[in-house]
Amino acid sequence: MPVVPGLVDIDQDIKYDTQQYDSGDTSIPFFTTPISSTVQQDVTNMTQAGFFTGDASFTIRGYELIAQLGATPEDLNKIYNTGWFTLKIGKTERLQVALRFIPAGATLYGLDNRSTGASQVSVQWYAGGSIFTLVQSIVIEPRQEFSVTMQWSAGQAVAAAVDLTFALHGLLTEPTRVEG
Repeated sequence: MPVVPGLVDIDQDIKYDTQQYDSGDTSIPFFTTPISSTVQQDVTNMTQAGFFTGDASFTIRGYELIAQLGATPEDLNKIYNTGWFTLKIGKTERLQVALRFIPAGATLYGLDNRSTGASQVSVQWYAGGSIFTLVQSIVIEPRQEFSVTMQWSAGQAVAAAVDLTFALHGLLTEPTRVEG
């Protein structure tokens, strides 16, 4: 489709990727695997690994980290309180933030231990978290490589692997195209 000179489409968008934290992990790269026959849209919505195709740019206005429901509070505490993430655009580190400063996409809202006869049951409920909004937006230019890497100075032992989804919130800008 031909491009309309001087016009662009700007859409609010979320780009996300899910990776798994397992006991002992010290580094997890995000946005490295695009949608494919083995990676579906519930895991990522990137069509290319680590960059936007064509003439699309992405203006990051915020981010969030979402941990799977069902992860134990102890495991989440270990992951959030001992790690950090780095956002790199091209070869430049643009952000480095301790994970504990990121509002969680699914915040543990309550935990209650109940006894029912001989067994004890933990009941958890969650409330939606919030997005960390940047004071100044960060732009990923068309075809510019970017990466998000979570790191821990020492691997943490967790009861079970924990799925972590990192989401970039922002504006996707593309040239306006028309049919014909």
